[in-house]
Amino acid sequence: MTIRNFTHEAMATTWEFFVAAEASVPIDEARRAAVREIDVLEGELTRFRPDSDIGRLNTLAAGESTRVGPAAMDCLLLARDVHAATEGAFDITIGPVFACWIGPDGSPRRPSRREVKDAATRCGMHLLDLDPDTMRAGVRADGMQIDLGGIGKGYALDQIGERWRRVFGFTNFLLNAGSSTVLACGPGPDGQGWPVRTGLAEEMTYLRDEALSGSGTAAQGAHIIDPRTGRPASLRR
Repeated sequence: MTIRNFTHEAMATTWEFFVAAEASVPIDEARRAAVREIDVLEGELTRFRPDSDIGRLNTLAAGESTRVGPAAMDCLLLARDVHAATEGAFDITIGPVFACWIGPDGSPRRPSRREVKDAATRCGMHLLDLDPDTMRAGVRADGMQIDLGGIGKGYALDQIGERWRRVFGFTNFLLNAGSSTVLACGPGPDGQGWPVRTGLAEEMTYLRDEALSGSGTAAQGAHIIDPRTGRPASLRR
């Protein structure tokens, strides 16, 4: 079986697409559709562009709001639900506290307790106002920093995967966003699933009609912040 593949740069990462299909499938059309989808979503979801919906949200002062697109609102509402379901372990507003633990050159640093306590006053889902009826999002504190990194790429893969299945009839493909989030559909190239290597593992994990996302400390150090403690998750209280 032939594996067709292509890549695309967006949202500060590399996207990879693999389709197990015959040469007659409309792969060029599917590629253009995927790229369009990612680029449109980047205009709403990324924090790396000041003109994106999230970029504009991050410039608001307390009491201000801005209109956002449907994808941004979907992700913000989903983030609110996940925050509640995890009792605060997942929090897209953790940006100010996260910044305390990173030096100017991007290397890890250990902030004072006062720094973390001050930053925490600008964090919390209770400080984010969402109105899906008017499609507006607002903040209740100055200096808030919303980061959809834990949701945005997975959301984009879901949208692309659904379009590929519905429009192009694809049933066997793997979508990879930055090597941290993958979506697998179908039996893979040889019937046992799509092979994915997780972290530093030597053995492959095989996915079939499944998604997988993860993060770790091997490459970037203790950069995963626990919103409930304001400290890196790998450090004790």
